[in-house]
Amino acid sequence: MSLTLWQSRYESWFQANWIHDDGAHDIAHLRRVWMSAQRIMNGTPLIRWWC
Repeated sequence: MSLTLWQSRYESWFQANWIHDDGAHDIAHLRRVWMSAQRIMNGTPLIRWWC
């Protein structure tokens, strides 16, 4: 399953189930964190800890 599909599924779940009063940590915040993580992931070589 692609990361794009996983992201879509998680966003749908959060929109339906995530109840909070903190405006700083909303879906837009999660998207920004995810975009930052993807940039880091794309620039980082794979490290195989199990080998």
